[in-house]
Amino acid sequence: MSDLFLQKEQELLKLNEEINVKTKTVLQKTEKNVSKGGVRKTVSRKKSEDRETKKSAKEVNVPSTSVTEETVETCSDAIPERMARKNVSSEGLIKFLKAKVSILQDEVDTHQKDSLKNSEQLQALQESQKNLESVRDQLTNKLNALHSQQKKLEARNEELELKLKNRDVDLTKQSRDLEAARRESKTLAQEKSTLERKLLKSQEDHESTKQSLASAYEREKEMRERTRMEKDAYEKQVRQLRKQRLNLIGAYKQQLLLLDNLKRQIVCLEEAKMIDFAEKEFTKILDWGK
Repeated sequence: MSDLFLQKEQELLKLNEEINVKTKTVLQKTEKNVSKGGVRKTVSRKKSEDRETKKSAKEVNVPSTSVTEETVETCSDAIPERMARKNVSSEGLIKFLKAKVSILQDEVDTHQKDSLKNSEQLQALQESQKNLESVRDQLTNKLNALHSQQKKLEARNEELELKLKNRDVDLTKQSRDLEAARRESKTLAQEKSTLERKLLKSQEDHESTKQSLASAYEREKEMRERTRMEKDAYEKQVRQLRKQRLNLIGAYKQQLLLLDNLKRQIVCLEEAKMIDFAEKEFTKILDWGK
């Protein structure tokens, strides 16, 4: 997702640069042609430039730019013709065209601000999973913007249908523009539906991840508790075994003492028997001597 936003940001910056260059070129050509009395030719060339800008915006999928340029193109078709019929002076036309270029420059500044905003949003998306809520809000805002843009396109279609009744000469061109606008509206509706599905899927993935994390945390907690209890049981058994070992060692030492006492008693008994035997023998010897 971060790569996609980065690519969109680069495309917006490139388009802004192209609009800046074309705006400066149109201003220079307009001033030059007005000074030579070629106002109508400049207006036609400006319309061609607007169509090229519209085509570039469609190639990089920037709907808001497309709508703005179509509005400017409509103004360039209607206002200069009325001003030309009223024989407006060259200075007035220059002021009008400069105002028009100023509007285009404002649009460029707006797109540059949007590009900076997209850069900030890109950095926010690279943080962590907790920013999914802000991504959801951003997608919601984008869906609202697409809905508003769709309404603008529908209004544009109605305006074109009214103009078709009064402009028989441009019937073919207006029909193509209307058909293109309808296709674009359909594309925007499809994109809106796709974004809604992606948003729903993101929400489901987020909830699933939260549940998985909670389950894993509970399992880990139970494992730690079971491990602690087993450890306590093992330590208790070790203490009991050590106590039994000490008791066995004490009993063994007591048995050794008893064995030593028995050995001493046996030695004393044997000595007493030998003394008794010696006394008996000595008594017999004395009896024989008598």
